[in-house]
Amino acid sequence: MKRLIQFHALPNIGNARQSYTSVREWISENRYNTISEMDGGLFLEAYSFDELVSAISYDFQRFACSSYESMELSRMERASSPATSWPLLKSYYSGFFGAHAILNSVGLGELYLNAALVQNMVDFAALTKVPVPKIVSGSFTYKVVDAGPKTGLLILQGAGGQGVHDGFWRRLCNHLSDLLDAYVDHGGPNPGEILGEVDKIQTMVRDTSRRGVWLSNTRNEINYQHLYDCWLPNTRASKCRDLSFEPIYESSEALGKLDSVTGDLERFLLVSRCFSSLCSEIVEYYVNSHGGNSPVARRWSRLKLLLAA
Repeated sequence: MKRLIQFHALPNIGNARQSYTSVREWISENRYNTISEMDGGLFLEAYSFDELVSAISYDFQRFACSSYESMELSRMERASSPATSWPLLKSYYSGFFGAHAILNSVGLGELYLNAALVQNMVDFAALTKVPVPKIVSGSFTYKVVDAGPKTGLLILQGAGGQGVHDGFWRRLCNHLSDLLDAYVDHGGPNPGEILGEVDKIQTMVRDTSRRGVWLSNTRNEINYQHLYDCWLPNTRASKCRDLSFEPIYESSEALGKLDSVTGDLERFLLVSRCFSSLCSEIVEYYVNSHGGNSPVARRWSRLKLLLAA
């Protein structure tokens, strides 16, 4: 899926100078000159596209770094103790954070707007006498829109789900479908191969044979219900004992291993690894593209040095 993400990457996302520390700050600082209704949501036209990319770049980098840190810590913990429960959960969060970063890199993301930020936008709309849909505080999604001469951020009320994680993975699968459609429409190379990759990961994440999203359900079963015999003292027959927590740095390798997966725990670990490894690949792509002195390269290099110490 690396080619699909690179195809849709925001220009300069890995090299943007960070004027704003998040999309939330970009909104709170009113870095848009108009607000209007679009597709049932709010379209904020940016004063500067570079500023907007800068805000998204910060979110991209913080999620990417937390993904890599979580992946490395899961390996370190497993190597130094017989415990597998927390290494498994850290592997999941590595994939969860990595998936956020992947979406950010193509101009998509999740956003929580509190009452103050919502009121800020409502007041701005009233000041400019522009009718906009009524919105309330809560979870939203956003995407960068290039609407002809205008560029900005489209904010949409987040679709439902059985909790934050369930809803996120549902939306991510939908985003992948949209990105694939656009890839095909724009004549991207080898669409059949990428279709197979997207279909495989969507199937593994959702698994409609069970209620809710399989990946987040399994995380809940490990974390809250203590299923799968993961927590010490576990039995000698525990499947956790056979899991490898060594990082997988190529997403294609993790996807390939899913073809022969035999159990829920191995699948849970590999699906998580797919997203964390893809995230790392995307960051390395930007590091190589923009050079060692780019913002993302400096932060990524420092992170690796700290974890290697």
